[in-house]
Amino acid sequence: MTQVASEHLEQVAFARWLTIKKIPFFAIPNGTYLAGTQMQRVKQMAKLKAEGFKAGVADLAILLPNKIVFIEMKRTKGGVVSEHQIEWLQLFNTFSYCEAHVAKGADHAIKIISDIISNLKRKD
Repeated sequence: MTQVASEHLEQVAFARWLTIKKIPFFAIPNGTYLAGTQMQRVKQMAKLKAEGFKAGVADLAILLPNKIVFIEMKRTKGGVVSEHQIEWLQLFNTFSYCEAHVAKGADHAIKIISDIISNLKRKD
């Protein structure tokens, strides 16, 4: 039985590709696992919420000419998009300067960004 790479490993591979291609991006650590005791975790989450933490925001923001692309990374098999994630992806797609996608693995994410860049070049 073949083991499926974790979402983390897929996102790391995609981040490396973006870095090599010199495409500006940043991760949005909304899936952060909190450490410490139960009380420490409650305090950390309260602090994050006060700072603007929102459940379901996409994993990555990629900055392209005249476009921000949000990518929600998932494993190639077995990843599930939550209701909150769907809501954010739909909201992002209402803005003319945004696109939002779910990527099933690094290869899929690379294809999404490559296709968008190709389309942007054709419009120039």
